[in-house]
Amino acid sequence: MFHRIDESIKISSLRKELFEVYLNLSLTNVAMSLVGIFIPIYLLQLGYALADVLLYFLVMFGAMLILSLPSSYLISRIGFKHSITLSTPLLILQLVLLNLLEVWDINIYLIAVISGIRNIIYWLALNSDFASNTHKKRRGRETSYLFGFDKAAGIFGPIIGAVVITYFSFGVLFTISILILIGSIFPLFLTDDKRDPLSYSWRQVFSRRNWSFAVRFMAEGGFDVAGMLYWSLFVFLVLRDFMDIGWVGTLGALGSLILMLLIGRATDRFNRKNIMRTGAILYAILWSVRSITNDPLTAMLFSFLGGVFYNTINIPFFTIVNDKALDEDVMEFMTFREVFLCLGRIISLSLVLLLSQNLVFGFWIAGVAALVFLL
Repeated sequence: MFHRIDESIKISSLRKELFEVYLNLSLTNVAMSLVGIFIPIYLLQLGYALADVLLYFLVMFGAMLILSLPSSYLISRIGFKHSITLSTPLLILQLVLLNLLEVWDINIYLIAVISGIRNIIYWLALNSDFASNTHKKRRGRETSYLFGFDKAAGIFGPIIGAVVITYFSFGVLFTISILILIGSIFPLFLTDDKRDPLSYSWRQVFSRRNWSFAVRFMAEGGFDVAGMLYWSLFVFLVLRDFMDIGWVGTLGALGSLILMLLIGRATDRFNRKNIMRTGAILYAILWSVRSITNDPLTAMLFSFLGGVFYNTINIPFFTIVNDKALDEDVMEFMTFREVFLCLGRIISLSLVLLLSQNLVFGFWIAGVAALVFLL
């Protein structure tokens, strides 16, 4: 009886911790859903070449890769929530500097480095905090809730952002995002912070027994950068309309949200690898046909399906990752994950930049990367 009471208290505490993670991610995503999809397009509108925009993101991911290990030490010392809080002013600074590009001559690659510092601190801390507070028997559902809060909060952000840009300006959009980001900090302090002291050998973390994960993380990075960057740029260059881009972002989020809870429940009940393999085949096929897009309806349909198929891979895989992280050490394994995610993104961007500067080539890289999850 007392064991059950203790277990109930523990689960209740975990739920409070997870609620903070969900709420912070939701508010942050509301802010970034307004502006995130438009940042590469904003740079194009300012007169930067496509190669400059791709290089901006290459520098950002390079900064994330280089700072992965130092960031893990910082987070282990100051705690998960303090690290997430620290990342927020860096994101605000990034948005302020991007807004000032219209009037000041600021090096965009300096902004990319700031963005990289913010991203590695935020995602490493947030994912470690989440993994530390999940319950083993409900981990698939809790993972789907994480992605669900993320997508639901920002589902209308892209189309609202498109309206603001069309009728006002990028400056107004950046200002709205900054105000929301300031509010995102407060939910983190409803409960005490956690620290995860680093007491491990890098040689053990990067040992051969984890290389199967390393390959999958690089593959995930390969199709992640395609969905985040190549697709939005491609649609804008084909359609040249902010409202179309807004609907593409919104329908992509809607596609991610639909079936998400079902996938999460299936992840807890059925073979996770079989679910991932189904998603891998469908996602690879989708990337192979996305280049035929020449009208808004096709772009919206592909965005919607992309959201569905992406989560068929991502929810079961991230659940497996959390299981592995808790078996090893949360902070260490999440650092390992970020290193190879960044490597996958860097390899994809480097190939696109050096071999073709053709976004469709990036689609094919994403399709091949998805097929890695068949292994």
